[in-house]
Amino acid sequence: MFHGIRAVLADLVRAAGSAGAVRRLAVALAFSLVALPAMAQTWTATPNVSTAGTSSNPQVKVDATGVATAVWEQAGRIYASRNAGSGWSTPDDLSGGGSTASKPQLAVDSAGDVTAIWIRDVGGQTSVLARRYSAGSWGQFAVLSSGAQATLDASVTVDSNNVVTVAWSRFNGAVYVVQASRYSAGQWGSPVDLSNAGGSAYNTRMVVDRFNTVIFVWTRDSGTEFIVQSGRWNGSVITAPIDISNNFGSGVPAYFPQVAVGSNNRVTVVWVLGLLAANNDVIQARSFLAGFGWLGIADLTAAGPSARSPQVTVDSANIFTAVWTRNNIIQASRSDGLTNWSATPYDLSLGGSAAAVDPQVTVDGANVVTAVWARHNGTNRIIQASRFTGTSWSTPADLSTTGQHADNPQVAVTSAGVATAVWARAGIIQASRFGAPAPPAAPVPTLSEWAMILFGLILASGAAVMIQRRRQVA
Repeated sequence: MFHGIRAVLADLVRAAGSAGAVRRLAVALAFSLVALPAMAQTWTATPNVSTAGTSSNPQVKVDATGVATAVWEQAGRIYASRNAGSGWSTPDDLSGGGSTASKPQLAVDSAGDVTAIWIRDVGGQTSVLARRYSAGSWGQFAVLSSGAQATLDASVTVDSNNVVTVAWSRFNGAVYVVQASRYSAGQWGSPVDLSNAGGSAYNTRMVVDRFNTVIFVWTRDSGTEFIVQSGRWNGSVITAPIDISNNFGSGVPAYFPQVAVGSNNRVTVVWVLGLLAANNDVIQARSFLAGFGWLGIADLTAAGPSARSPQVTVDSANIFTAVWTRNNIIQASRSDGLTNWSATPYDLSLGGSAAAVDPQVTVDGANVVTAVWARHNGTNRIIQASRFTGTSWSTPADLSTTGQHADNPQVAVTSAGVATAVWARAGIIQASRFGAPAPPAAPVPTLSEWAMILFGLILASGAAVMIQRRRQVA
């Protein structure tokens, strides 16, 4: 060992040509044993999550440790796969045969347990099913709604006590009524009606506030137009829904609401207002502030080319970010949850005739916003992403490769900033991840490692002295 180190140092002497250079190289070598530079963050390559076939409609969630769970439809069944950082697992068949399963959704709680839901169709009778992943495996599925009548639009969320709420629209023989069920203490509760009879209600979305009250929004048919309503349920008390789009009697519909709630309990809802045929849809937003109620409605887009497909998220500073597609461009606006939105929307995607559609948005613990969407590049639709880090949006990054259409993007992110995007491409679910778990802290050298470091420094110093003496003799 001594001879090997001495030979290396001799080589360093010949290469460096001076005692000072030897000392500097030895010190650099010693410190390189202690710490290595971290790799730059970027979007990873796009591995296949599903097998080849007819996969579509993926969803993804991540837990606090960064483990990602994806679900999707494939050949009339629901499949799931998980990625703990070393690759996607072999897909699990959640729904099994004997029925047609579609429209999966996911929620993950603080313990890392996952709830997957979907719509099951048996001979034209539809119902909502749920299945939970806990302690390393998927449990048995539970039927949440009756199959005697049609069921639509299931969604799921979870509160800070790990109580899961699932909502859907069920036909009662006359209209579609929003219903919900809760999972608590190991069992599912009986469904309760949330929307009023007399008009069908669809497209339910929900969030949970800091008091674990579930806030619902949906589209309701008033008889003359669609309106956006909001209701609340804390597990025992149901708050009567109220109209928040203020378009009743106008003949102009409001639909496709999305909702987010901040840590200060400020709620923001976004929706589409207008007539699809008239090509003049606008995105509107309204916020709820405790003690003041629902504030005024804000127009996020101007009249003209239609704006559609809104989504909204909120960061830890209670700043809301809404995204949508308008005139073939993905746009975004930000707000403090009052009526103060960006004066001019941000353009996230490139302009031109190539349409950008289906935006999704999320935010991490450092308040970095990530948006994904599908955009036609002139040949195929590809998945793109942009990140807002506090001052500006990044140049879009291509996540999928060209050659085949890619659609249905979804994205989720951990508080540490590890984002996972999934999409469907040519009948296969693919994924990409941005960032990686923070590299472990540089380890403290052991006693033997310190001995080697010091030994190397002593040898380097000895070599320097030898060089100096030889030069004096010469």
